[in-house]
Amino acid sequence: MSVSPAALAIAFNNTVAWESGGPVNDRLGGFTALVEWARASGLLRAGEAEAIRRREGKEPWRTAAVLAQARELRAVGHAILSALARGKPPGEMALRAFNQALALGTPSLGLEVRGGRLGWVHVSEVAAETILHRLAWGMALFLTSPELDRLGLCANAECGWLFLDTTKNRSRRWCSMAECGSRAKARRHYARKKAKPGPGRARIARRPPGVR
Repeated sequence: MSVSPAALAIAFNNTVAWESGGPVNDRLGGFTALVEWARASGLLRAGEAEAIRRREGKEPWRTAAVLAQARELRAVGHAILSALARGKPPGEMALRAFNQALALGTPSLGLEVRGGRLGWVHVSEVAAETILHRLAWGMALFLTSPELDRLGLCANAECGWLFLDTTKNRSRRWCSMAECGSRAKARRHYARKKAKPGPGRARIARRPPGVR
């Protein structure tokens, strides 16, 4: 796994828009999309992704189950991370569900020497479930890291995307100024313009000071 835990957890959360009516614009529309996202994000190496992708035609029921579990893990992760970003503890049910997903992948872990130091490595055979195991483990590493203090949640209630706030005064509000920030600015401008009396609307005359 060549991606940092923080980048992985945030990128996984941001594969869908968390609108109040439910997730929309899901980038993980199928198992192939999940595998491609895992490869592009650094969760899987190219050879691993190809080996897993070949299994889809042979075991469609298995890959469909993995896709459903990945989406469930994403929803659980969102519940935990968005709560922490708001300064609140995660819910008991969400944490229990996450721990169950984490426990399933723990046996696939081992240690190896890398650059003169010991590091975690996945030692089990690559399978469709490998994606779930690495996702859960990467998210767990982020949840227990100092970087969690920099976690932010987009101020747009219809977004739900996460980010790492690297500003000195922790002032970042939007996942992207080009997207949610600009839309919020446009909405404020429209609201101010709408509130101003138009040329055909009567203005209420103000009384001079002291006159009742």
